[in-house]
Amino acid sequence: MLRHLWALCKKADTLWVKWIHTYFIKENCIWTMDIPSHSSWTMRKILGLRKLCQPLIRYHVSNWANTFLWLDNWHTLGPLYAKFGERVVTNLGRALWAKVVTIIDQGDWCWPRLRNQSIQAIMDHTPPNLRPNLNVEDSISWIL
Repeated sequence: MLRHLWALCKKADTLWVKWIHTYFIKENCIWTMDIPSHSSWTMRKILGLRKLCQPLIRYHVSNWANTFLWLDNWHTLGPLYAKFGERVVTNLGRALWAKVVTIIDQGDWCWPRLRNQSIQAIMDHTPPNLRPNLNVEDSISWIL
């Protein structure tokens, strides 16, 4: 079952993964989407493993376009929404489903200048050498 969840996260180039992304996941984040009531037993079980699996998957951002800013495990602090909650999303003025690219401007981080401890912690723990590379797709790996 974890292998199927991994394939969905990785957006593996298979007919089954493309079908699931087209009809179930769509533009949603796999980590927070509701389990569709009309889904099969297998699909409900696969999506039921998300909480177990999310801390074990690390997103490596390159072109920033496919990784969710708040929901994916790309930052050194882990998934930012899990760490800081709804308030930091609201304070930053970005949607919960925003991509990392929304805080990049001309190749540099563009965090807002707010006096907020959460945003300051995110900025302090963002590696300065983490820069976009538009020629390379974002990737994921298992943390072991």
